[in-house]
Amino acid sequence: MKKIFRYVGKIAFALFASTLPFRVRLFNIYALGGLVITLFVCVSSLVTGASTLNALFCGITAILAGILLLIDVKTGRYELCFFISIILVFFIFYPVMFFAAGGYRSGMPSFFVFAVVSTVFMLEGRKALIVSAVEIAFYAVLCLCAYYRPEWVIHFDSEFGYVADTLVGITTVSAVLGVTLFVQLRLYNSQRKELQEAYLDLEEQTRLAESVSRAKSDFLAQMSHEIRTPMNAIIGMSHLTLREDMSPQAREYLENIRRAGDNLMVIINDILDFSRIESGRLDIVPEKYHLASLINDSLSIIRTRLHEKPVSMFAKIDSALPQQLFGDEVRIRQILLNLLSNAVKYTREGHIILSIRGERAGGGSADNREIVLEFEVSDTGVGIRPEDMEKLFGNFARIDTKRNQGIEGTGLGLAISKRLCQLMGGDITVQSAYGKGSTFTASLPQAIADEKPFAKVEAPRAKPVLIYENRKRNADSFCWSLDNLGVCYTLAATEDEFLETLRLENDGAGKKYAFIFMPQAPYIRLRPLLEDMKALPRLVLLTDYGSELGIRDIRFLTLPAYTLSIANIMNYKTEHRSGVEREKAVVTFRAPSARVLIVDDITTNLKVVQGLLLPYNMIIDTCETGAASIEFFKKHTYDLVFMDHMMPGMDGIEAAAAIRAWEKENAPEVPKETPIIALTANAISGMKEMFLQQGFNDYLAKPIEMLKLHEILKRWIPREKQIKEKPDLKGSTDNTPRPSVFDGKNIEGIDLAAGMEQYKNDSVYLEILRSYASSIPAFLDTLRGASGETWETPLDSYTITVHGIKGASYQIHAGEAGREAELLEAAARANDRKTVEAHNDGFIKTVERLLENLGSFLAEQEGQPLDKKPGDRGMTAAGQEAKKIILAVDDMPINLTTIGTILRNDFDLRLLKSPIAALSLLNTVKADLILVDIEMPEMSGFEFVDRLRGNAEHPEQKDIPVIFVTSHEAPDVIERVISYSAGYVVKPVNPRILLEKVGAVFEAREGNGSVSAAS
Repeated sequence: MKKIFRYVGKIAFALFASTLPFRVRLFNIYALGGLVITLFVCVSSLVTGASTLNALFCGITAILAGILLLIDVKTGRYELCFFISIILVFFIFYPVMFFAAGGYRSGMPSFFVFAVVSTVFMLEGRKALIVSAVEIAFYAVLCLCAYYRPEWVIHFDSEFGYVADTLVGITTVSAVLGVTLFVQLRLYNSQRKELQEAYLDLEEQTRLAESVSRAKSDFLAQMSHEIRTPMNAIIGMSHLTLREDMSPQAREYLENIRRAGDNLMVIINDILDFSRIESGRLDIVPEKYHLASLINDSLSIIRTRLHEKPVSMFAKIDSALPQQLFGDEVRIRQILLNLLSNAVKYTREGHIILSIRGERAGGGSADNREIVLEFEVSDTGVGIRPEDMEKLFGNFARIDTKRNQGIEGTGLGLAISKRLCQLMGGDITVQSAYGKGSTFTASLPQAIADEKPFAKVEAPRAKPVLIYENRKRNADSFCWSLDNLGVCYTLAATEDEFLETLRLENDGAGKKYAFIFMPQAPYIRLRPLLEDMKALPRLVLLTDYGSELGIRDIRFLTLPAYTLSIANIMNYKTEHRSGVEREKAVVTFRAPSARVLIVDDITTNLKVVQGLLLPYNMIIDTCETGAASIEFFKKHTYDLVFMDHMMPGMDGIEAAAAIRAWEKENAPEVPKETPIIALTANAISGMKEMFLQQGFNDYLAKPIEMLKLHEILKRWIPREKQIKEKPDLKGSTDNTPRPSVFDGKNIEGIDLAAGMEQYKNDSVYLEILRSYASSIPAFLDTLRGASGETWETPLDSYTITVHGIKGASYQIHAGEAGREAELLEAAARANDRKTVEAHNDGFIKTVERLLENLGSFLAEQEGQPLDKKPGDRGMTAAGQEAKKIILAVDDMPINLTTIGTILRNDFDLRLLKSPIAALSLLNTVKADLILVDIEMPEMSGFEFVDRLRGNAEHPEQKDIPVIFVTSHEAPDVIERVISYSAGYVVKPVNPRILLEKVGAVFEAREGNGSVSAAS
């Protein structure tokens, strides 16, 4: 008996398990009910007197119900089984049983009711309505046939038969429908309870998900700060240090550190962006932006990543693109950089081509103010296998890992870029051939803010160009850009063809050109021939990133050249002379009267910000706590405050609130709020808005980008304190011209007018010229050791010597000698012995001629009366108050002479050529200020300062302020000085600037000890 019950239980579970869908269970009830009914009717037919045919069909129907029930249990296709039952039972078996069992006077109407009710329950929507209507109509037809053709109906033998059959039908159908409704109600209540529990569980899961999301956001915010803070120091300090002269091996180590830091920041930013996208918190912020800025920034970044790869890059950018667009510039730049970075990572050799074009949305109508911007990046990289294409844009997707082993990245770049494109209404597509390369195309609809063309050459037909380029792909790219700009050009593919074209032009037999574009390498070789030509067109050298030799009066165009960079050169809007001068172009103003406060609890971060601010010549105060910043603020009037966010004790938000409260308390004495800029490593969504609500004026993320810092300074430093050009010398207001010994004189190789404009005094300039004439011959002897086959002079000593001659030559305005020295110095630093050997003898002869001419002039001046007045030297109050001791250290006598002639009337000067002698003197003499050269044979200026600061026997020496004097007027060297000194002066030394620097240092030291750099 137990086995029977167990077997029945298994059958019941198989038919009505709660895990089965609702309608499957319902069909099983109907099928089982139909099976029971038909079996019961089949047996009862023998009692009621129904025909044998009726009993037979009832038996067949029972068997069919069992079969359909089994199919449903096995497959779960209840709807198919139900339709089979309708067709076979309702439309075939029921009509036979209807006419064989007494027609509409029997129990058959009950079974038709059961069929219609089951249809309503089993089917949904239109299916239930249509099938039920057909069933009712069909039953009506059967009834009409039985009424009009009674002979078709097989009647019962007695009235009892009709009553019994009707009773059986009503009873069985009612029982089945009752059981069905009861089970259905139980199922409904059970499912409602399950839904309620699921809803409560969903609410709990939602609360948990929100809690997890908040925890993740908090974690990302904290980790963003914890990671970005040291990364700011690593990247910032490596950036500053790379601007210093150092050995090639040390530079390589630092480049690796900086590159690793940049790669880590890319990974951090990818993870943060991915988190924002997943949580729906990444917002698209459309604003007006200049397309040129976006492209220049992107290409500048990618150039540095391509520097060490045998990969060429070309750009084809349509000059007709609108100048200004409306969109999210930050996210568009991110997409473009991701595509370019992806090409760089997976291209080991060959080339990368960036194409940018646009099509008017809506059929190209000029009235349409929207354009579909297309960025296409093609490469000759490893390509993508067809089976990997589908997962290319997946999260954390790394395809073909065996072949691409060692390539850095999160695998999120393409996924993020595609999602960003889609958020902006665009998309990214890809075409690839495995082993040959890939082409990614990003399409982005953008509103047009300014219809002016992206790039345009003024009067292009009047500026024909001669191109010398023997690299076919480079030539094709350059010619494409010129064609796009509408510029006429002639391409010379060989050296002979190039020189022949120039010869014809010089002879007047050929075409006249406005510009020559040629690579740097052949120019070095052909320079003597080119200089001999009487009328050379404006020369522009095409050079790879970081390889410019720094030749004065020559324009450089860094590859890849494209329409805008070419147009700017041809419109005379940009110099593009060297990589160093390009970096200087970021700093478009100086603000020596502006005062800035930097607040950060990490000393390294303070030094990084100080170093980045150095080129602006501002007065900088620093402190390491929020509480200290308030005290500084009460003592001084600041033009700008950089406030770190997270600091122990009083954080940046609390300090900013305290400053704002103090400003309100002291109004109207404090006329306006001082701009406070939040410095933070929390680069998550919503931080900027939070800072603005907390009283800050702007936001700057760490690691600090120079361009963004410049934008902040330009926006918030008062315009009246931003000086775009150097002001006239201060001092005497007597503008009456005085006779000069240089009037009417000429020294071949020296620009005397420029020298007098700088020094404003005969005696000062003459003394500097005498110093040059007496000191330079000894340096030439060192250079002669680099001639011939023996190479007696080491290359590092040669570099220092020629560097000194360069600075001294520019100091007296001997431009030709300075330029040749600059070329040789660059070659020596690059370990290019061939160039040094080729030009060293010629340079020595140039300087010897200069010394001969200078000696003749100086001999004429012996015994001549000189103007002994100090001239307009801009004397500072600090310099007049006391004879402070200044120690000047430089291996070049002319530089010491220059410093001496400028400062000797106002200070007690000690001039020394040897840094070791200077250190010895400082053990007995307490100097108030030290001026020191950076490059010296015995030790560098930085090593000198290290020795000075580390002198345990004389700890007071570490407090002596130091000003560096250097001929490196560029961020690639001078920004390092901020960690060593109180400022710098660039050679050739300008008297006014030197006096201002010295005066500012003494003024700051007498005012308070907090100033770390003065103007």
